[in-house]
Amino acid sequence: MENKDSSIYDNAAASYETQIANDCGLAINYHAISHPSLPNYVALTSGSTQGIGNQRTECQADDVPMGTATSGNLHNDVQAGTLPSFSLVTPNLCEDMHDRSVATGDAYLANLGPTILAGPDYQSGRLAVVIVFDEDGEASGNQVYAAVISPFTAAGTKSNTNFTHYSLLRTTEEILGKPLLCNAASATSMRSAFGL
Repeated sequence: MENKDSSIYDNAAASYETQIANDCGLAINYHAISHPSLPNYVALTSGSTQGIGNQRTECQADDVPMGTATSGNLHNDVQAGTLPSFSLVTPNLCEDMHDRSVATGDAYLANLGPTILAGPDYQSGRLAVVIVFDEDGEASGNQVYAAVISPFTAAGTKSNTNFTHYSLLRTTEEILGKPLLCNAASATSMRSAFGL
């Protein structure tokens, strides 16, 4: 999701995200790395901003169209139980709250989330889902909403540990048994806080 701060939690326009945070886990002290958006996406997947500012055209070459909650690539993989070991799902600029309201993005997640959680990968305990914002929209502190949904996360878990996008990457790498890339190597893992 895009450009909103941690006040998404307990926001009247974000009832689904508030429910997820209360029913699953919430990283209360989670911070993005930089501004604008693109360096945060790069940090989430590589452990560094790689010196990238805002070169969107370079990223579009490897995009796989997701489809919707009821059809398309993601839906088909969810239904078949064939989700890849790692995926980064980025909605369009309307559904990710960048160009539309918080309520629009929350409705999008309320539609997509239950579809993913009903799929065989999640139901069999092979999937964790993290809903996180790229950055807070240029405010100081860059604190963003980050909710953890997994069969192993106790309902209502709230962690005040200082986590960043590098923490999420480190957690993913640890779970998958992969080497820790760049800044992920020194970041605080989220595994123990959320039972992952």
